[in-house]
Formats: sequence, structure tokens, C-alpha cells
Amino acid sequence: MLSKVSKTSLYRRLMFASSLAVALVTAVSLGLAWLGVRSSGERTFDSRLRQTATSILNNLARGSDGTLRLEETVADQQEFSRPRSGWYWQAHQNGVVSLRSRSLGSDALPIVGGEKASVVFHSTELTLFTASPRKGDALSVTVSGPKKALEDSVLAEIQPIALVLCILFLLLTLALHFVIRRALFPLDHMASSIQKLQAGSPTELTASGIKEIDQATGAINDLLVETRALVKTNRDAAAKLAHALKTPLAQISAHLSNADKKTAQNVQSGVEAMRRQVDVHLGRLRHAKTSDAGFRSWTKLKPITADLIFAFERREIARNIEASIYCDESFAVPVELIDLEELMGNLLDNAFRHATSSVTINAQQIDAIQSITILDDGDGFSQDAMQYMQTVSSEDDPHPLQGLGLKLAQSIITRSGGILLVQNDDVKGARIQMKWPAHSA
Repeated sequence: MLSKVSKTSLYRRLMFASSLAVALVTAVSLGLAWLGVRSSGERTFDSRLRQTATSILNNLARGSDGTLRLEETVADQQEFSRPRSGWYWQAHQNGVVSLRSRSLGSDALPIVGGEKASVVFHSTELTLFTASPRKGDALSVTVSGPKKALEDSVLAEIQPIALVLCILFLLLTLALHFVIRRALFPLDHMASSIQKLQAGSPTELTASGIKEIDQATGAINDLLVETRALVKTNRDAAAKLAHALKTPLAQISAHLSNADKKTAQNVQSGVEAMRRQVDVHLGRLRHAKTSDAGFRSWTKLKPITADLIFAFERREIARNIEASIYCDESFAVPVELIDLEELMGNLLDNAFRHATSSVTINAQQIDAIQSITILDDGDGFSQDAMQYMQTVSSEDDPHPLQGLGLKLAQSIITRSGGILLVQNDDVKGARIQMKWPAHSA
């Protein structure tokens, strides 16, 4: 048995691992989406610069005086009109700028080799695209666009994708919560069944309908059956041996009357020591039956008590002792059959021997407590007996109280999860009360 319950539950571990996996997949998906959107945006951006440069180059014409002019206003978009917008174009020949956009003013873009280049112009990163010269003419057109426009375009495209992925992550996490809870339900069912099994009902674990869980349930049930059979066999064998020893011990004690006083005292001392050992080991067998088998057995009280009352009334017929029992047929206590017979036998034997005329047994459930009260109208317990029961709780006591059987009863009740209360009645006689948690509790 675990000494303490682990603070980390299987549900938390599964939720953490699955949520982490979903988060990683979401992050990778977002990264791939960003790369795809950026790649697409760059292609669109470069295509716009290329088309603009080609269009301007194709629409340039020279006048009769040799000056260049743009026949159509294809490059007169708003971006190319706003000063220092980053959107510029210029026509140049042999390193000399002949025509430029209004946004460029009197400045000139750097002339670089190659079709595409990146430069910093007026503290702004630009992408330049140069249209190839026309055949037989060294005239070229360079168009630029700010890289910030590209980043803004990519950001605008990626934001709705990121929002969708975040919503998807939340939905998947919620779905995992329900799936994991549903998957762990059979384990919760098994734990609940084990708790009920420990309380004595039912006598085996119930199936959950899940193949893997039911395989474990079947193995546990088989183990319970084997354990119960093994414990019962060993207990019965040991109990028979112990009870078999009691008879010759009683015979030895009976024959001591013919021995001299010293021999009788020595033998009687040894006999009493052997009796104590037999009682101790019988008590340990009861404890092993309850705890090692892993379950608690509930036994109905009335049939056993009725048989014992019949036997004791016949024994005390000369004294005319009458007994009354108030108990429902369904009333049961968490004590095994053999132990309950021994428990009630000892207590009723004591009650009948000390009663004046009557013994009353009252068994009932009060709230969540199963209670049995045995009351006789005798002289009650002596002060020595009351003090002994309150101060000594071990059946291993080397000086057991003779004639009452209360120590054995106390051992059985305590090991079955109950308590024993011994007191004298307010009017006359002794009151013994036993309490256990109710079956439903």
C-alpha cells in the first residue's frame, strides 16, 4: 500500500503532454504559415516592381529635342507621388538620370548592377528592380519599394491565420479534456469498485465494458478468489490446531487436583502460558483474515444471536433467565461469521452468568453507525474490571481478565473497525455497546 497519495494525477500528466504536443504542432504550423505567406508576399512584391519598371520602360519616348517623356502615366500612382514614400522610379542612361518620379524629388536612386538589389536610402530599406535596356539603347528604368510595405503585407496576411490556429488550439485542448476524462472513467470506476469491495459490497470488481480494463479486473477478481481460498484454508487449519490444543490443556488442568500443590502450581502456570499463546495466535489469524485478504465481510446478526440465546436460556433454565432481542433481519456488522459467533458467544455468556432475571439485545442503525447493545440486570462490572478495560487494549496482555471474555471481544471489534464501550447501567446491571460504521457509509 502506498504511504501517501501522489499529488500528480494521470489526468494532469496526459493533459500536460497532449497540450504540449498540440501547442508544438500549432507553433510549427504558424511558423510554416508565416514562411509561406512571406514567400508569397515577396513574389507578389517583386512582381509588382518588375511590372512597374517594364511598363515605364515600354512607355518612355524621346521628343524631337532628344528629351525623354512618359507617354502614359502608368507610374503616377499615389505612392510614387508622395515624397520619401519609398516608392520611387527613375530612368537613367550611362549613369545619368534623365527622368524620375515626383516622390524622388531631386534625389537619385543608387545605380547597382543586376536586376534586383537591396539598399538603404534615406534610412529606409528598399528593394530595387531594374528593367533591362531596350535593344540598341542603353536606357534603363529602376523602380524601388520599401521593405516595410512587404512586412506590413505579410503581417496583415498572417494575423487571421494565427487567430484561426489559436482558436483551433483551444478547441483541440477542450476536446482532449473530454477525451482523456472519458478514457480515464473506467479507472475511476475500478477505484470506486475497489473501495466498495473493501467495505464488503460487492464481493468482486464489476466489469466496465472496456476490454483492457476488464482484463485487469478479471485478474484482480481471480486473485481475490485465490487469496480468500488460501487465507481460509490456512486460517481453518490453524484454528483447528489451536482449538485442538485447548481440549488437552483443559484435561491437564482438571487432573492437577490430584497433584501436590507445588507441582500443580508449576504445571498450571505453564498451561496458562500456553492458553495465552493460543488466544494470541487466534487473534492474529482474525486480523490476517480481515486485512490480508483485502476485503471486509458483513454478517447478519439475528440468526447467530437467536441460536446463542436459545442455548444460554437452556443452560440457565434453573435460574429462569429470559432474553429479548430487538433486531431487524437485515441488520449486519462487518465481522466474519466465525468471529461474530465467538464475539457474541463470549459477551452473551458473560451477560447470562451475571444477570438476575433478564438479558436484552438491541441492534439498530443510528445515522451512519451500526450499534449493538447488550444489557443485563445483574450487579454490573466491578471497578477493577472497568479500569482494566479502559487501560489495557492488547490481547497479548500477560494477565488477562478471567471470566469475562471482554478482551477477546475488544480485539475482534477493534480489528473490524469498531469500538467497544463497557459501562454500568444507570438503574442496575452491565451495559456493553459495540459500534461500527454503517454498511452504506
